[in-house]
Amino acid sequence: MKRRLAILVPSALMLLVACEQPTEVQQGRRVVLRLSYDRHNLELLYRDTRGAEWHRSDRWLSDEPVGHWYGVHPWGNGNQQVLFLQLGDNNLQGRFPASVLQMTKLERLRLDQNRLTGGLPFFGWRNLTDLKHLVLEQNQLSGPIPSELGEMASLEHLYIYENNLSGPIPPELGDLTTLTRLSIEENQLSGPIPPELGKLTNLNTFLAWENELSGPIPAELGNLTKLRTLILTDNALTGSIPASLGNLADLTGLRLDFNQLSGPIPEELGGLQNLGWLTLTENHLSGSIPAGLGNLVELEVLTVGDNDLSGLIPAALGRLQNLTILELHKNDLSGAIPAWLGTLANLEHLRLDFNQLSGPIPRQLGRLQNLTTLALSANDISGPIPPELAGLKNLELLYVWGNDLAGPVPPELGELSQLTRLSIASNPGLNGSLPIELTNLQLKRFNWRNTGLCAPSDDAFQAWLATIEEHIGGPTCP
Repeated sequence: MKRRLAILVPSALMLLVACEQPTEVQQGRRVVLRLSYDRHNLELLYRDTRGAEWHRSDRWLSDEPVGHWYGVHPWGNGNQQVLFLQLGDNNLQGRFPASVLQMTKLERLRLDQNRLTGGLPFFGWRNLTDLKHLVLEQNQLSGPIPSELGEMASLEHLYIYENNLSGPIPPELGDLTTLTRLSIEENQLSGPIPPELGKLTNLNTFLAWENELSGPIPAELGNLTKLRTLILTDNALTGSIPASLGNLADLTGLRLDFNQLSGPIPEELGGLQNLGWLTLTENHLSGSIPAGLGNLVELEVLTVGDNDLSGLIPAALGRLQNLTILELHKNDLSGAIPAWLGTLANLEHLRLDFNQLSGPIPRQLGRLQNLTTLALSANDISGPIPPELAGLKNLELLYVWGNDLAGPVPPELGELSQLTRLSIASNPGLNGSLPIELTNLQLKRFNWRNTGLCAPSDDAFQAWLATIEEHIGGPTCP
């Protein structure tokens, strides 16, 4: 039954008003007391989430307008219907407060970084037809994502990451045609990625890493032409990488690493001219590295390690002058280490270990003054250790173990003042005495076993070896 309120005003008629929504005050003719159903729902929210224990609850439950309550922003002065409700990082506890689903004018609901538990309500979301931002990340919510979320026709941002949500991604989310950001990472979601998400043509960010998603990547994601970031890392996705992802011309970040993807790297990815990150590590990808990746001149990070890739390192990658990280490790790559790698002046991290690379270490690598990691282990590399590597003034890790390197250790390595980890083990052709210049280094790890090297017997060198936390070596020189 509707609430009825009689108000007696001097020089005016008695008005009997049936009221469910706030109405206007018209001064001098009539006064209608505003009823606030949102006030009641706010009171329920306070009760159901242990408001007395919130970090801030300024003016809550007072007689002041709800717009004076902490985190509550109504439509306008004197209006009691809530437009924004922002109670993030405020120690809300208990189950998700279903009363907020009755605040039908909400445009922004922020309850993130709290201690909310249990499942999200299955029903009531369709009431929030004006909601644009739903921000619930970093709680302890569990259970499935309600399919009725797909009926919030105005939704632009959906943040539900870092919870314990499980079950499938509802295909109904594909009906959120105004959605620009979908962030569901770090949950326990399972099953396939619905091809219906290909209807989200306004989406610019899709983050779903660290779930238990399986099945193929839908080719329909290639319809998301406004997408700038796609991260599906650390799931159980299978099948090939869709060539249709090459349609995503605005893409700046593509991360598909730590899945079970197979087949070749699509040549079409070479058309993503704005791409800054491409990470495909730890899948089952095969074939050669496409030369077309050399067209990605904005690329800063390229990681395709721990796959089944074969063939040569394509010379076209020498055009990637913005690269800071290049990881090609744990594949079946063959041929020589390209000398042009020494032209990638911004490179900080280079991993070519666990391949079938052969020939010498190019002396040109010594030009990479920003390099902090150089890993060339477990290949078939031969020849000497180039003294030019002393030019790597920021190098912290140098691993060349498990190759066919020969000759002495160049004393110039003692100039690598930032070096903390050095492994030259399992190179039987290395010989002679370790250079006394190595004592300039403050190593934490040094491995030189299974070589023809020996350590100088003088007290200073032996004392330096004793300072190294992890030292595995060979004999002392006679």
